[in-house]
Formats: sequence, structure tokens, C-alpha cells
Amino acid sequence: MNFLRASGQLVFIVLYILIGKLVFQFKIPGYKIVTDGDEGFIAFFYFLLIVLGLGLLLNSYIFLLKGHWKKFRIAVMLIVFVLALVFGVPSKVVNSFYFGEQVSTYSSIQNEDLIWTDIKLFENHKFLYSSSLGGEIMVENIGTYEMKNNSLKLFFENKQFDYREEYYKVLYENIGTEYTLDNDTLVCENCKSDIQLIKR
Repeated sequence: MNFLRASGQLVFIVLYILIGKLVFQFKIPGYKIVTDGDEGFIAFFYFLLIVLGLGLLLNSYIFLLKGHWKKFRIAVMLIVFVLALVFGVPSKVVNSFYFGEQVSTYSSIQNEDLIWTDIKLFENHKFLYSSSLGGEIMVENIGTYEMKNNSLKLFFENKQFDYREEYYKVLYENIGTEYTLDNDTLVCENCKSDIQLIKR
């Protein structure tokens, strides 16, 4: 019976790790390409992760008090605590670890097409570019940048386009790679719409 309980707990630990890995991916810069329809799906996995973690902790604690496989129960609780800390790390901390010191942030000025863009520039010449269309879809890109004579060029590392390009053409036509800096405003030179970003 004890062996069956331990085996069941091992299955739940593996499930907890797999779901946690999926949840953590959304915090890694450049992985976030989501629509409104995806939010429920993501929230479900966050909920499942929390329920599994609490279930494993409670189960381990109860059987630890009963003296069943004490070392195993303590190990399970430690695994859950450590992974909960890893999965719970805020995206801002992950970005800071990945990119280093942030130099500046530019955010969209309101425009007719409701395209919202943020460009975060970092000291090591990396950038984090996020763009959304009326809050309906959010695309995140990373890469390196070059700033010369008030001209900003972005060199994307990851794929800019996916199957959603067909349905969100306006957004994808306005993922700019060339900007001119005018005072504290970035003006996109190769966007179809009039996209301007102001320094925050």
C-alpha cells in the first residue's frame, strides 16, 4: 500500500514538473505569442499547478505526521517548495537575469489602429519588443539593437511571424525594425501605420 501511495505521488510530481515547465516558458523573453482565447488556457495551467503543488504538500505533510517514509515525504515537500519558487519568479526578474541592466523603455502613443508597442533597450545591446493589437493578441520578440545618429535598428532573433499573421495582418505589418529618435520619441520608419513611441 505504501509503495502504491509513493508511486502515485511520484506520478503527481512528474506532472507538477511538466506543467511548471510549460508555465515557466511564458516568463522566458520572446516566448509570449498569445491571444485573448489563450488566456483561459494559460490560467487553467496556472490553476492546475497551484492545486497540484498544494495537494502534494498536504499529502506529504499528513503522511509525514503518520511516520510513513519520512525521508521521501520531506524530499517531496522540498521539491515542491523549490520548484514553486522557480515557477513563481516574476517575469521582471527573469528579464533582468536574461538581459541585465535596462537602459530605456519606449511605449506607444495612441494610434488609429490600436497597436500598442513597448521596446525595452538593455545595456548589453539586447532588446525586448512586445506588441499587441487592441489587447487582442500579444507578440513578444527579442534580439539585438544598434543605435547610431538617432537611428535605431532592431535585429530580431526569433521568428517574427507565425500562423496568426494571416488573421492579424495589421499587427504584423507594424512590427517595425527601423526607428528614428526625435527628442524622446521613436518614429517607426518601416511600419505601415504611423507608429510612434515615447520614452517612459
